[in-house]
Amino acid sequence: MQLSDLVNVSSKVANTRSRLKKKAFLVDCLRQAVPEEVELIVNYLNGTLSQGRIGLGPAIIRNLAGSEPALEATLSVQEV
Repeated sequence: MQLSDLVNVSSKVANTRSRLKKKAFLVDCLRQAVPEEVELIVNYLNGTLSQGRIGLGPAIIRNLAGSEPALEATLSVQEV
């Protein structure tokens, strides 16, 4: 699954008040995932990073502030 797909699902869940819609978004997301991704996706949606600290500090983010965004999403959940 592409990371951008997971971000879209997370946004949809955050932007609806309906529990049924939230559940439908999450079920659909997990059905699209391959078995090796499910635990990782659940952790991300839960706000837990399975790798712990990611080593990104404010200086790195500040240095990237002027960078151009990617033209298309290519990063998968497993690559992250």
